[in-house]
Amino acid sequence: MTYDNSEKEFIEKIRNKSSSLKYKPSYDEILAELIVISNLMGSHREIDFAFKLLKSEDFMYKLHRIVFELAFRIYSKGRKPDLLGIFDLLKVDGNYDENTVNSIVEVSTFQGFISSNTILTLKSNSLKRKIKELLSKANKETETTDIFLVINELKTELDSITNFRLSDNTVKVEDLASSVYEKLLKIKSRDNVKTNGIHTGFTEIDTLTDGFDNGDLILIAARPSMGKTAFALSMAKQLVMNGIPTAFFSIEMVRDQIMNRLFSQLTKIDSLKFRRGNFSQSESEKILEIINYCKELPLWIDDSASLGITDIREKAKELVKKNGVKAIFIDYIGIMKTTKEQNREREMSVLSQGLKQLSKELNIPIIVLSQLSRNVEHRGKDKIPILADLRDSGSLEQDADQVYFIHRPEYYKIPQFTDGMSTENMAEIICAKHRNGPTGSVRLAFVKEFTLFANLSIQYEEPPQSVYHEREQQKSNKNVNVNWNEPYINHNAGFDEPVF
Repeated sequence: MTYDNSEKEFIEKIRNKSSSLKYKPSYDEILAELIVISNLMGSHREIDFAFKLLKSEDFMYKLHRIVFELAFRIYSKGRKPDLLGIFDLLKVDGNYDENTVNSIVEVSTFQGFISSNTILTLKSNSLKRKIKELLSKANKETETTDIFLVINELKTELDSITNFRLSDNTVKVEDLASSVYEKLLKIKSRDNVKTNGIHTGFTEIDTLTDGFDNGDLILIAARPSMGKTAFALSMAKQLVMNGIPTAFFSIEMVRDQIMNRLFSQLTKIDSLKFRRGNFSQSESEKILEIINYCKELPLWIDDSASLGITDIREKAKELVKKNGVKAIFIDYIGIMKTTKEQNREREMSVLSQGLKQLSKELNIPIIVLSQLSRNVEHRGKDKIPILADLRDSGSLEQDADQVYFIHRPEYYKIPQFTDGMSTENMAEIICAKHRNGPTGSVRLAFVKEFTLFANLSIQYEEPPQSVYHEREQQKSNKNVNVNWNEPYINHNAGFDEPVF
């Protein structure tokens, strides 16, 4: 590129100020910044594209970053940025001084034609610098850090660097009206078939919230021992039994443990027996039948011990593309691998935002498990969790479209719900946040022996009596071998289980 004398003199002047930078920038790099910054304060050509694609960190020089941030603050209020507006904000921020003002005036007078290519060039230059810094950092870390950790960190940071869109998803309402109306007509005539997302398989939850919508981030939170994994697996089981391809990322438990729990839920055989292997002949036969049945289930389990947002994104994209997965479970967010942020709250914010973006990108619901803080244990008699109990970060509450709490009063030795109903073998599922619908609470049966959450039969006001009968038999004769021939879930209540 050729420069006239005035341009060259001006660029050289700025280039000489680059002593604080890690390397001396080229003339073209400086020129791109000058053209963009001057046009943000002057002609305003391509201003929308500039603010859509660029961030202040894309500029090398501190002065340019300051001007961009101030101009964006004016732009975000619906006004065109200019020198007077920028100077007013400098005064508000207490940064109005002669040197800064003179430097900004000087940059604003720079002449240069701006186009979308200029903005793309600036972004490209920024990406090149960041990638070089990232590779340099990784090269140093390989000397002292496990190479697989370095690779995962590289993936995460690279994903963060490239998290921008060139396409425009903005659509005028008149273009959306007809297509949305067609969807509404389909919903009206669907006969309880969900077209935008999935039903959970738990009748009471689906009645309350209409299940999970595509693109939603669903948070299921509870204190330890409340049954987070059991609830998620019970839901995943309901989905795959009804032909909905599902993926289950288990960061905490290995795949064999997950399968043992699934076998226990399907066979109604005490989960302890799967650890000890002391099955009766009839139970062994039932397990073999279930194994054959499981071969047909569209369920994928990933038990990778260390998963970050980038790992899950890559795996999830592959599962959706190759296997048509329509729901993803992650157990649990608290032990996901994170980038090295300043504090735990920031780390959790990066994870929750990344998972929300992924749910929108894949257009499927992502169901994430999380722990609650100890505040629940110190809360009066009822121990009912609230949104403020979400652990480590308020961003979990902010990013999630729906938030559910699992509450089992029986665990806290609370014998009855407030309406007088027994809490034995019962769980309360509290929908504490629903971005697009109502909140409330419902009750499900919980059978510890099978680590199973299940629908309550419409005819019952409490769990089926067979549960109590089984417990009474166990109390009177610890060696009794009870054969569950009847399915636990009532077949008139909604999603059916196979009967063997």
